[in-house]
Amino acid sequence: MSLRVAFALMLVAAPAAAQQAPVVALWPNGAPGSEARRTEAETVKDSYVSNVHNPTLTIHRPAPSHANGAAVIIAPGGGHRMLVWINEGEVPAKALNRYGVTTFVLKYRLARDVGSSYDIERDAAADLRRAVRWVRAHASDYAIDPARIGVMGFSAGGELVSLVADNPAPAQTPTDSVDRVSARPDFQVLVYPGPLGTPAKAVVNAPPAFLVAGSLDQCCATSAMTLYSAAPRGGRFGGVASVRGHRSCVQSRHAVGAHLDPALARSTGGLARRWRLAHSARIGKDASSFSKGTLMEFGRRDLLVAAATLAATSSGMARAAPDRKLGYAIVGLGYYGLQTIMPQFVNCEHSRVTALVSGDRTKALATAAKYGVPERSIYTYADFDRIRDNPDVDIVYVCLPNSMHAEYTIRAAKAGKHVMCEKPMAISVDECEAMIRACKTAGKKLMIGYRCHFEPFNLEAMRLAKSGAAGKIRYVRSEHGFVQGDPNKWRLKRALSGGGSLMDMGIYSLQAARYMTGEEPIAVTARESTDRRDPRFREVEDMIEWTLEFPSGAIAGCQSMYSANQNHVLLMGDKGRIELEPATRYDGNKMWTGRDGRENAITSPPPGPGKTQFAGQLDHLAECILDGREPIVSGEEGLRDMRIVEAIYRSVREGRTVKL
Repeated sequence: MSLRVAFALMLVAAPAAAQQAPVVALWPNGAPGSEARRTEAETVKDSYVSNVHNPTLTIHRPAPSHANGAAVIIAPGGGHRMLVWINEGEVPAKALNRYGVTTFVLKYRLARDVGSSYDIERDAAADLRRAVRWVRAHASDYAIDPARIGVMGFSAGGELVSLVADNPAPAQTPTDSVDRVSARPDFQVLVYPGPLGTPAKAVVNAPPAFLVAGSLDQCCATSAMTLYSAAPRGGRFGGVASVRGHRSCVQSRHAVGAHLDPALARSTGGLARRWRLAHSARIGKDASSFSKGTLMEFGRRDLLVAAATLAATSSGMARAAPDRKLGYAIVGLGYYGLQTIMPQFVNCEHSRVTALVSGDRTKALATAAKYGVPERSIYTYADFDRIRDNPDVDIVYVCLPNSMHAEYTIRAAKAGKHVMCEKPMAISVDECEAMIRACKTAGKKLMIGYRCHFEPFNLEAMRLAKSGAAGKIRYVRSEHGFVQGDPNKWRLKRALSGGGSLMDMGIYSLQAARYMTGEEPIAVTARESTDRRDPRFREVEDMIEWTLEFPSGAIAGCQSMYSANQNHVLLMGDKGRIELEPATRYDGNKMWTGRDGRENAITSPPPGPGKTQFAGQLDHLAECILDGREPIVSGEEGLRDMRIVEAIYRSVREGRTVKL
């Protein structure tokens, strides 16, 4: 069995393509320096390609249903004499498609082909840099996140990848608009990289890497080990290695090992822990840099799963060392963003504020000075889209009037950022669906600011209700409101708020009914009480009362109001009750349990996930990004609430029960 075939089988066998994959030429007027030989035909022999003078990208797309927005450009090996086109190009490309990654197989010019006048650093590297630029420039055409474009190279292709990723792009005169786009990949996967991958001039700023090294591989062992051992010192993997591994392969001199930095270990969702084994005596003397590491055995699919996971979650890693807190941009410096959210970052373990978006330059400058945000990271609403170029911003927190949530969530996703959006998610179901769609297309997380899911008393109430402490749940009462005083506030303007108390305090009542019962309602009946003579309520409702019916037979009676102060949640079961009053304030919440009253005060519930509910919320999204998991209050959760909100309004208008 040949080495290339053996490694391809180790990756995963991919089915033959049902149709010809599209191919695009990289250079609009031909590759510079190849003028004399452009008319020569390529040589194809036994699936190997040589005599390349017209560099191309062959495009393989995943099924739309599970495309994750990540892209990988594959550089096949072959010693720069040929390209191992099938086993180190087409096969891994199609296999990565299975994990939702869009792939582009690169035909680059070969410096050691017979009669070649090409140079590796000048011509082959130019082809790979042009490939990165081309994919990034056409990202929207392929539903790719322009901040999650990686390069994967085998053997000679690996040294080419390292050469491009670890060294700055040379200055050049742009030939077209593509050349004005960044050629820096967001991550790199080096598969037994060759010797030219060692020299690096910008290793500290290099993108994160997943390294596959073979101690028994005569061609590439020394260079791979040099890269491996030098990586932690140069910061090339974003920090010191947490896991090292090696395993000899039967029937192949290519051995398999890996370097996983802490961020990658987190992003693979425990993959490293699943692989971890005791130290093995099988390590060869050429792999001395592995000798102090923890070993991992790889199954046939594991390597590609790890590479695909790196691709799928790379954006946070590409922008930050693993120990660095993820950066939030706060969009909107109104009361909530400025007075409530901003002071909470001091309580966060994984989050920090790194940018501000405001229409008030004076306020933004004062806030930036207070929180250490550089002036270059202050944006207006007009130039908000420039945030895509700020590597310190990982997450955009939308703290704007309700009618602006969809626009800025979608713009943030298109800029390659994850999104935290305040409640309510938007002002319509259609907007919610558009927000979810935009974030999924970009491969970004979307979380809704449901802070009560991180508040200790509410968490304990949920736990007790789920455990059956009150018996079978029969009834929930959930009431939230406060007195709106100023008729000029944006929350009382329908164009900005989308509605009155229901779109504000009603979300708390609705959420509590759902998370206390643990069920989704099947019907709603609602009625409204609003004095339209009151200048506060000329455009929006004051009080809405609604009843939710649940599949178990439980009933929830809910209210929201803008003319009285109320903050109360009561669950009643056939064995007792759970009560919170106040239930959902920023602090000072109280809780009781009992059979028919407040017999037992709960004064010290188990702590929440953060020092405060706000810090827990902020850090939760950061952790989800690092771990590659969905937030517990994702966009889908916000969409579920908005569907019920629309049904409540419909019930009021039509005076009837609305089925859900």
